Amino acid sequence: MKQTIRGISSGQEIRRAAILLLVCAAINLPYVQAAGPGTSTANFLKIGVGGRASGMGEAQVAVVNDASAAYWNPAALADLPQQEIVAMHDELFQDSRFEYVSYAHPTEKSGTFGGSMSLVTVGSIQGYDATGTQTQVLNASDVLLGGHWGRKSPLYGTGSLSYGASAKLLRENLGGDTAQGYMMDAGLLWQPHWEAARNLRVGFVVQNVGPGVTFVSDSSPLPRLMKLGLGYSLLGDDLILAMDVIAPSDNSPSANLGLEYKIMDVLALRAGYEGLHDAGTNVTFGVGIGNKALHLDYAFSSYGDLGESHKVSIGVRFGRNFRTSKMEEAIDERYRIAARHKAQGYYLDAYMELNQLLQVAPWYKPAQDLIDRMKDELRDVRNVQVQRLLEEQIAKHLAAGKDALDRDDLINARQEFQAILALKPNDPEALQYMARVQERFESVINTFYKSGLAALEEGRYPDAKEAFERVLLLNPTQADAKLQLDRVTVLIEEAEHAKQAKARAQIVQESYAQGIEAMQAGRLEQAYLRFQSILRIEPKHAEARARLEEVRGSLFARYYQEGQTAYKQGQLVKSMEAYSKALTFDPYNTDAKAALDQTKGRLERFKTLESDRLYKKGLEAFEANDKEKAFELWQKAAMLNPENREARRGLERLGKN
Repeated sequence: MKQTIRGISSGQEIRRAAILLLVCAAINLPYVQAAGPGTSTANFLKIGVGGRASGMGEAQVAVVNDASAAYWNPAALADLPQQEIVAMHDELFQDSRFEYVSYAHPTEKSGTFGGSMSLVTVGSIQGYDATGTQTQVLNASDVLLGGHWGRKSPLYGTGSLSYGASAKLLRENLGGDTAQGYMMDAGLLWQPHWEAARNLRVGFVVQNVGPGVTFVSDSSPLPRLMKLGLGYSLLGDDLILAMDVIAPSDNSPSANLGLEYKIMDVLALRAGYEGLHDAGTNVTFGVGIGNKALHLDYAFSSYGDLGESHKVSIGVRFGRNFRTSKMEEAIDERYRIAARHKAQGYYLDAYMELNQLLQVAPWYKPAQDLIDRMKDELRDVRNVQVQRLLEEQIAKHLAAGKDALDRDDLINARQEFQAILALKPNDPEALQYMARVQERFESVINTFYKSGLAALEEGRYPDAKEAFERVLLLNPTQADAKLQLDRVTVLIEEAEHAKQAKARAQIVQESYAQGIEAMQAGRLEQAYLRFQSILRIEPKHAEARARLEEVRGSLFARYYQEGQTAYKQGQLVKSMEAYSKALTFDPYNTDAKAALDQTKGRLERFKTLESDRLYKKGLEAFEANDKEKAFELWQKAAMLNPENREARRGLERLGKN
């Protein structure tokens, strides 16, 4: 859609008019129409990012929870557990669009680093002169690049304090004229750890601090903002309330309000109120769907005659979790479920969740604190609503416990009745059924214990171990079962050791027989390897050691004799190999060492003499002008004796020719 400007005759006036159009038509006109006249440029910096944020009335300073924290409060980047990308498309009005993308990368010790880009584009603007004649078409856009960082530190036992900063570069383009500016953001986020305030978050941020932007000859300051944000979660974090108080440099203070309600940790419903908003209605709505790895968010805002704004954003998390282990995530999730049950008045369900959590993580103090708070509330008999809900839940859990008892599911039955008695110790029905469960437990435990003793007596140790483990599962304090379990565990280990020893003995016996057979057949190397393998398994096997020494001596004598024979026959290489093998069986034998050295010396002398002979033969071939034969002979001579300089010089001479 083309926008038009009439009654303008000069290029500069066209540009100025386009600036006004850009501000009013594309860069969120409500910010200009609010409580006072705008006195700054680059008003698109005030447009919020993210479908979640806009659906909550842009109250995000304390509650932002994704990579869009790069815009709202860089300190909140410190809470991101994984790498994340957030991308947004905002279909504004007057043919204007707003695109945003940010990336956050947590590290082990240095905090979270991030980058972002914002782009606002406006449809073509047609200019006219005073006579109504078209002049030129203008295009307008704004680009903002940012680098961000956030880190969290403990705060003297009162909680944690996150702090962060952003550096941003702005570039504006209007009809071929450009301008750029630089600015900084800084933010804080405090999360107290006191039990009474553990659901509270307090944030503060200063945005767009920097010199103004000069367009052509007009200079304007940036829209500096100071924001104080509060966030509070209820119903096990299912309900989040948020408020931001905003003090802009070019307008009157205002406040944004927002709420989010999550259903089954998958669907989120949002609503908000934007205080700095005079066009249309101040109320915003939004919806989100997704999980911890992927979320899709949508927000709707109405600007009256100007039109409507539709924001759609998507966030993706991936990579290593830098903030919490899988166990910590599971513990936090169980606690949130329990807190949700408690907030909904389901005290027994909450207690059962917390009790199971404490069995796995007894150090998790918030779980015990929540149990104590529930007990205090239930002691207040004046709270009729709480007492009525408790009676309804007792009836429900009594029925569940009875059903489990009828099915002989004693563990679940006991859990149901224990939960009732934990919150109402004198409930007569629960006491009665708990006594029946205990009697049944004792009977089952006694049956398991007797079967364990019988299996132990018969030598069925694995069966005995399983029976005693069942006893301790039902009654961890049963001392006799624990004693018998320790005993049978030792017996199983001894039986396993005996089994392994028997297997080793069988291998030794078979290897020894194979070694003797190989000796008798004259396969001495094979016999040697067999006796060696026996000694690796059983180092103190005397017979195998004696046989090994006997075979070792025979092999040494064999190879020593082969070396002498080969030496006498002039087979020097074969002689060296035989002497070397002999020394592997008797490394310290001086006769074999001397014979090997003598053979090596004779071989070296032979190589020298043979090299000289080949050189002379090559010289004869060279003089007969048979260079190919001369090259071959001198090459062999050099290989036999690398120190033969004459042969090397001859090769060099032939190489040059």
